[in-house]
Amino acid sequence: MSLPGAYGIRYDGAVGDLLIEAPPHWPEMRLTQEVGEVERGEEAFAEDHAELTLVDGWATLRRQPATATFTFRRVMSESELAHPYLTRVAAAHTYWLRRESFHAGAFVANGKAWAVAAERDGGKSSTLAGLSRLGLPIVVDDLVVTESGRTFAGPRSIDLREGAATYLRLGEPMGIHGGRARFRHVLDDIQPEVELGGWIFLSWGDEVEVVPLSPFDRLQRLMDHRMVKGPAQLEPSGVLSLAALPGFEFRRPKSFDRFDDAIEAIVEIAS
Repeated sequence: MSLPGAYGIRYDGAVGDLLIEAPPHWPEMRLTQEVGEVERGEEAFAEDHAELTLVDGWATLRRQPATATFTFRRVMSESELAHPYLTRVAAAHTYWLRRESFHAGAFVANGKAWAVAAERDGGKSSTLAGLSRLGLPIVVDDLVVTESGRTFAGPRSIDLREGAATYLRLGEPMGIHGGRARFRHVLDDIQPEVELGGWIFLSWGDEVEVVPLSPFDRLQRLMDHRMVKGPAQLEPSGVLSLAALPGFEFRRPKSFDRFDDAIEAIVEIAS
């Protein structure tokens, strides 16, 4: 049976309108949604279950069979579930699948995916939207999942803040979801899996500047952006192999004055 998918997982449930058609070898997870009062309990993460807080709700997960139940005060649409609420659920199951996941996005240049990571409010989504405006395919906006040197397609959207949406002239207003106002830029479809080519870590600076990172620095940045640090760390060889890929710190001014110059410099890195 054909199912929608994202982050290397197929989903049986009402979440498909922004997802790709998943290949049959991706593992399957059942999604359900309930409406009720959201009690802020204590998060839990173990090897067979998890309880996760969401900005507007709660998620209960089971490893086998793979299930996730969302609880919200109202019924969420498929596009709302697909992003932002699916991200943490997918990251948890990614951990149980013994894959690595990172708070990052990714774009394609010369046939390979380049992951783009930043701290909160670091301009990751606006950078990816700028690359999309140039015609570069976007793999994912918010969760890079890796396995055997590949990364997986995410929901086909980028959620922008108002300033970025206005400057780029991209995105339709969605209202407030996941704790902030969102302007959604819908992406073109993409192949389910792309070979990972390298890492770009965004930071703010006075000038547009590219700084190559040593293997140790790349490893440290990857550990900082790792999505799940569960009760048992994954095999370190997985992260070490990812740190062996090229990696750069990319500095640029925080204003939009040099935005286009910065986007062109990122394209040069990946090319």
